[in-house]
Amino acid sequence: MLVRRSELKSWQSVLVLSASAGVGTAAIQVAKDVIGAKVIATTSSAEKAAKAANLGADVVINYTDEDIRERVREITGGAGVDCVVDHVGADFFAPAFASLRPGGRYGICGATTGLRTELHLGLLFSQQKEIYGAFMGTKEDMREIVELLNKGVVKPVVDRTFPLREAAVAHQYMDETSFFGKLILTQ
Repeated sequence: MLVRRSELKSWQSVLVLSASAGVGTAAIQVAKDVIGAKVIATTSSAEKAAKAANLGADVVINYTDEDIRERVREITGGAGVDCVVDHVGADFFAPAFASLRPGGRYGICGATTGLRTELHLGLLFSQQKEIYGAFMGTKEDMREIVELLNKGVVKPVVDRTFPLREAAVAHQYMDETSFFGKLILTQ
């Protein structure tokens, strides 16, 4: 998504929404450790912000008490980010889209907070912003990710492992949104 679709470069910046989820943790690592871009991430607590920073986020915005758009504008000197990685959807679309610089690219690969949102079409075309959807990737993308995992460049972030018989407990833990990374069910 960041390499092929967004074509993120080392001198550019990216806003990663929900840094504590699986897509967020992977996006931070790819943007920072593979591409070398400036990474701005969002999360909901100081504890998660520290973990996102340890993964490579240059700046972490706590969206529970900071305005995403205002902070991104402050961090980028008013320019906005070059790219947004959004796997969250409706709840954060407006501030994240407003955080894009003119000509910026907005990638959506999920919608956990909702599928519908409003879009000011005038801002889309007058600022020449791009929006694209990404789903899964290609076989070549998978080969490259596996290679990065094997080399230790990108590391899976696992918050907790549950036995399959505790699937209900795992779902409850996930619903509490206190996790950082993936939750694993084992037999």
